[in-house]
Amino acid sequence: MDDAINKFITGAVGGAFDATISSFPGVSIIWGAIKGGVENVRKKRAEEFILFLQVNNIKESYFNDEQFVDGLGITFEQYLRQRSEYKRKLIQNVFLSFISSQNKINFELERFFEIINKISESQTHLLNNVFREHHKKKNSKGESIGSVVIMKNNYYDSSYDSYKYLEYLGLTTTTSDKEVITEYGESEFLETEHMYLSEFGKRFITFILK
Repeated sequence: MDDAINKFITGAVGGAFDATISSFPGVSIIWGAIKGGVENVRKKRAEEFILFLQVNNIKESYFNDEQFVDGLGITFEQYLRQRSEYKRKLIQNVFLSFISSQNKINFELERFFEIINKISESQTHLLNNVFREHHKKKNSKGESIGSVVIMKNNYYDSSYDSYKYLEYLGLTTTTSDKEVITEYGESEFLETEHMYLSEFGKRFITFILK
């Protein structure tokens, strides 16, 4: 296994940075001055990724699977670029789910990594909160239908904007309950907003929590 991994890593790292930078003439002029520092940082991440593969007993036979190798290349590229240690852990979790998938060609690897790049650590905790509430309530069929109230009677949750960003990313959906209350001859419009996990959000949170 070590030989297969080392060959892959060597091939991926050697020349990858130069090939990318060469497409930006202005940057390539100063590339020589910073190349060593960048390579040292990414070398550490490469070593971290190799250790992850070894700890999780990635078998050499896996490298005979074209879909596995393709997914590994995509994952490794993302891993090298990711500065956040927390997000690198999420990348590891998604990759473990990819490995165990029986349908690798349709596994949404690139989309999961795109979301990891866009979402903050605090927002993943909010998503986890929606996930927990989702499982607290069941319908008559035993299906999870719980939600998080992000706005109640026109009063917004303190994390409302971050919750709505999860919806923008396609991880959640919302519904609204609206009512008009009349008191002393005056009417007031009240709205309560509930947030649920989307189907994609269910897959995403399950994979990153692996």
